[in-house]
Amino acid sequence: MDKELKNYMDSLISILYETNLTATEIAKRSGLSTSQISRILSGKCLPRFSSLCKIFSSLNIDIRLFFKNPNWSYSELLNDKISLMTDDEIKKLRCLLSQNIRLIQYNKKRLNPHFTQSHLSKLIGGDGSTKSLERILRGKHDLSFEKLIAISIALNVNPAKLLTDTRSDYNMMDIKTFIKKLEEIKAKGYIRTLRRGDTGVGHTLEQELGLTENNISLPDLGVAELKAARRNTSSMLTLFTKEPLSDKGRKRDRYLLETFAYDSDKEDRIKELYTTISALDYNAQGFKLEVTNKEIRLIHKDIPLDVYWTAELLQKTFEDKLPALVYVYADHIGEDADEHFHYTEARLLKGFDFKGFMKAVQDGYIKVDLRMHMKNNGRPRNHGTAFRILRSHLPICFKEQQILVKP
Repeated sequence: MDKELKNYMDSLISILYETNLTATEIAKRSGLSTSQISRILSGKCLPRFSSLCKIFSSLNIDIRLFFKNPNWSYSELLNDKISLMTDDEIKKLRCLLSQNIRLIQYNKKRLNPHFTQSHLSKLIGGDGSTKSLERILRGKHDLSFEKLIAISIALNVNPAKLLTDTRSDYNMMDIKTFIKKLEEIKAKGYIRTLRRGDTGVGHTLEQELGLTENNISLPDLGVAELKAARRNTSSMLTLFTKEPLSDKGRKRDRYLLETFAYDSDKEDRIKELYTTISALDYNAQGFKLEVTNKEIRLIHKDIPLDVYWTAELLQKTFEDKLPALVYVYADHIGEDADEHFHYTEARLLKGFDFKGFMKAVQDGYIKVDLRMHMKNNGRPRNHGTAFRILRSHLPICFKEQQILVKP
């Protein structure tokens, strides 16, 4: 056990003993089991975040005050105004925790481009994969005491800061302020781009808003990502990456590469399979998407395939990735460095609409990118199967659309 984690754990155990309550009494107060409390007291169990919240709040202790002052005694931490946290309150605090981790990592990356999510994953004991970290960043994972301390060490902040609203520290904007500022930007008319290329429309808006983080704070959802797009654009946006289910199981990628990949002229690989697939027609590699009421299937014109995404899988993936979105439309004139944007409309998009999503796939507005290759040692390497959509058709994927700024 790391020294810092041990210090916090020793402090927790010490506080529990100072209460003069039995394990059964603490369990009754917190709603946890007596065996779990007993294991924590013996040092054999590291509590998860939700359990930690319930234990401290049941003892009238603010969890943030504990992390800020772990050497304080129970009597020093005691606050009669603190009461047992509800599951909803814990969920909101977990969302705040994930928001702060994301904000701090993002701002560290601005100073040091190497401080990516993959780098953070390695710092907290992972192998560089961001899958488990992404669940934490979306507030979906009840992380362990150990992981919370590891993240705070990696980000070089006290855990208390991760549990405190730090939006003002990172110039994060609430929805009311956003609407007011966007109305002011709209009144300016056309604004010259501050960056060439596809990302110019979003970057210029962020600079005009004075944002360093492209998230907007919402009272009910925590955070909504801000995205801007040229009106009637033909550019694509990656919604999410999700690997399909298959009868081949873990050998799916190897089977696809051995059956459909083409020779590569790159030094680090033997074969590769990079192809964009739609439901409109078979592509050059013979692939097409087939849409039913319950799933999307990957089919081939010559060879039978059992590769698919279920409705449940797609809904969970979409909601984890994009629970809410603030979407800004911009009219544009000119090209390259002389392009100008007029930000005219904004909508808040919420709730995954599976029927709308499937229709967008059926109509060819959403496509799937296979992105994999076989390394020289014969091992498959998958860069993530991406679902991409024409930016102008993104709203069709959401059930609720609230107009924030009228066109």
